[in-house]
Parts: sequence; C-alpha cells; structure tokens
Amino acid sequence: MATLTAHFPKLRILWSRSPHETLRLFKKLKVNHEEVNVTKAMEIGKADSLESLLKTDRSSGGDDEEDGEDEINEAGRDMLLQLPGVNLKIARRIMQECDSLADLIAMGRDQLRVVAGPVVGQKLFT
Repeated sequence: MATLTAHFPKLRILWSRSPHETLRLFKKLKVNHEEVNVTKAMEIGKADSLESLLKTDRSSGGDDEEDGEDEINEAGRDMLLQLPGVNLKIARRIMQECDSLADLIAMGRDQLRVVAGPVVGQKLFT
C-alpha cells in the first residue's frame, strides 16, 4: 500500500463494511461540494497522444483522425508503468494490444506472456 500511495499521492481509498455504509460515507463527503461535472471529469487526465507520451518514433503526418484515437489517460499510463517488470518498451506493446487496464486484467497467462514476454507476462499474471 505504501508503494502505491508513493507513486499516486492523490489516490485515496475508502473502505466500508457494507453498501449502506459506503452510501453514508459518500453523502458525508459530498455535503459541501457541488455535483460532479461528468464532461469535465472525463477530460481530466487525457493526454495529447500515445506517441508523444511514450516518445515513440512515427512520422507525423498530421492525421487528426489518428490523434483522437491515440489519446490516453495519464493516470492509467502511469499505473501501467508501475506494474512489475513493465518498462516503456513493454508498455508500448501492451497499449497496442489493450484499450484499457481492464483489458489487460482480463488477459490470461498465455496472452500476457505473448504481449509482455514470458517473464514479465508471468509477473503480471501472478
């Protein structure tokens, strides 16, 4: 837990014993705050493009269609890079194969070994 909070200092984890307790906690937290603007929240954390974030070499043809598809969430990218054994090269391969961390989590052992390599794939599976 200490490592996770060191890499993500703004991360806060709430735990409760039941859904009713969770509801009570969130109601208390929202007392002095406005309702969430979903559109604004979705824009936070988005980045320019996968290539610019990971500094990959690709000729910049200025194709606006591709730029829209390559936008990624910085927090998700940072979390991916903190997984055991994942470096920039492996992160690029994973992001080419997976659209989200949920896709990565859904992969089986053999798929992870193909995408991330045998050693890192096993670490991720474990």
